[in-house]
Amino acid sequence: MTLQEKMLQQVVNERCAVEADWVQIVSQVLRRLQTQYWTQEYVDSFMQKWDRFEYDIYDAYSFAQFHAAVNAGKIAHATIQLSGIPKSDHRKSANNKLLEGLRPPFVAQFTGGSVDDDGTFLWDHSIELVKSTSDNMMSVERVVVPSGRVPLEVGYTTGSRTLLHLAQERGVARWPYGSCLIYLYLTIDGDLWSPSIAAPHMV
Repeated sequence: MTLQEKMLQQVVNERCAVEADWVQIVSQVLRRLQTQYWTQEYVDSFMQKWDRFEYDIYDAYSFAQFHAAVNAGKIAHATIQLSGIPKSDHRKSANNKLLEGLRPPFVAQFTGGSVDDDGTFLWDHSIELVKSTSDNMMSVERVVVPSGRVPLEVGYTTGSRTLLHLAQERGVARWPYGSCLIYLYLTIDGDLWSPSIAAPHMV
């Protein structure tokens, strides 16, 4: 666990201790995660737990932040097809072989074993993503973003780590276990989570 993740957990603990309304929101999100209120594909695109681990309040907090921001059009997103599903961390060559199949302008490298991320994902010219409109995830508009790069997170990862990527690096590319898709999320609202991550306000 990184120092930033520990600090985020401290924020959650402190707010739990003083704000009953906030605890109710996070508890509701946690119950929904536990009962698969959202599709597993959607949840895995943000975070993915080992089978023997259950979601906790830190996952619920992070997912609430993410879901609210996507629903409000503050995070743009796209899916990128690959020819196979990710392998375990020690199969670095196999993962990179699959990533070599990405079509331009996308390029990715899997390094694995890093505390902060599993590699990099970049695009060398502008790309088109979509974002939700009018607080309605079923209604979207297209967004053009310039060239850039974000951390690559493969397989199992915590909600707090993904949230911190979105808040600090302003994006993340998620390749969950069992998926042939990379989910690219970019934080396009310059005021979101700046200077600090706020409490969730929408679920």
